[in-house]
Amino acid sequence: GAYFYHAAAPRHWALWAQDFFVDAESTQVVIHMTRFFQATFHILDDHGNPVTEAFIVLNEESHPPGQYTFDGLWDGQHQYTVYADSFHPQSGGFEIVDEDVELEILLEPIDTSLPDKEASGLRLYPNPARDALFVESAKEIREIRLLDLRGQVVGVIQSPGFSYRISLEDTGSGLYLLQVHTQGHVTTRRVQVVR
Repeated sequence: GAYFYHAAAPRHWALWAQDFFVDAESTQVVIHMTRFFQATFHILDDHGNPVTEAFIVLNEESHPPGQYTFDGLWDGQHQYTVYADSFHPQSGGFEIVDEDVELEILLEPIDTSLPDKEASGLRLYPNPARDALFVESAKEIREIRLLDLRGQVVGVIQSPGFSYRISLEDTGSGLYLLQVHTQGHVTTRRVQVVR
């Protein structure tokens, strides 16, 4: 007769089929399932201490800060970029071959040996933002750039002055980088857009 089946196994993609037919001569059904794997990131600073609020872009998909374990990965190459406040972004790749992987990522701190008066004079709010983001600076802003996590420019504002309201109504939810250019200085901040 005709049957419907659902096959599931731990750490494998589930299979469903309709109108599966078994006749009097059939004695067995062979089901091939695809196994998936897990990648776990251990993110450390230059002293070996865990960095707890980094966010990871894995295979061009951004994930919430602090999510360091990813299920549902297939055999093959995977690309990542790790972002954390006060650290340089770290990019790389890894390969999964029939087993889970663990990666140790060492983040290099941004050099703070010189006082950064520009950064302390910059204010962004609200963050996370829904419809608009306000930027205020103690120094005149020459340009504001909004970039997605692949580095693609989403928007550019020229010579906005000391403050500006950025409309986010046409911007999709996710994590972005906001670059604020002032005289001889660029400050980059992480911005989250929520819907």
